[in-house]
Amino acid sequence: MDTATMQTDEQTVIEAVLKGKTQQYTMLLSRYGNEVMAFVGRMIHNREDAEELTQDTFVRAFAQLRSYRREVAPFGCWIRRIAYRETLMYLRRCKLPVISLDDSEHPLLLADSMWADNVAEDGCEGGRVGLLEKAIRQLAPADQQLLHLYYNDNRPLRDIAYIVEREPAYLATRLQRIRKKLFQMIKKAEQHEQQR
Repeated sequence: MDTATMQTDEQTVIEAVLKGKTQQYTMLLSRYGNEVMAFVGRMIHNREDAEELTQDTFVRAFAQLRSYRREVAPFGCWIRRIAYRETLMYLRRCKLPVISLDDSEHPLLLADSMWADNVAEDGCEGGRVGLLEKAIRQLAPADQQLLHLYYNDNRPLRDIAYIVEREPAYLATRLQRIRKKLFQMIKKAEQHEQQR
């Protein structure tokens, strides 16, 4: 099914739900349930909590369905934006420990940005891929999500900016800082392994 047909179908379902045919909402649940669960699961590594947050996302989306505007963003981006908010609120309530990009133990300004950009290229050899994966898991969940949306889902910064409610320029800078941070973490881990 092409994108235009899918959006028309979604709009038809949304209009039906808003007119009282709430059972049709299950079509949106079926279409986006797994995607939202995967999206939340990248930030929340406990399956039960991720399932609960996915349910909360769809309940919140149902309650806010009148505010959805397809001319602003596709439904998939809109529902991810709600999932992102729900997940961040959960993380704030739980106060989960994460490494901040602003942590003084990991100075970003010392990292050469050329080296940071080469991590992905060099990462395919030896143990660097494993070190990179380990470093990514130590980042704040929101930073992990940003990396995943940009590199794995190949979403444009414009879509990501809508989902996380930030400006594209801010996200571009954030991605650069994350790459530098990851490079520093990998470099430190490699030095630690060499000292063994």
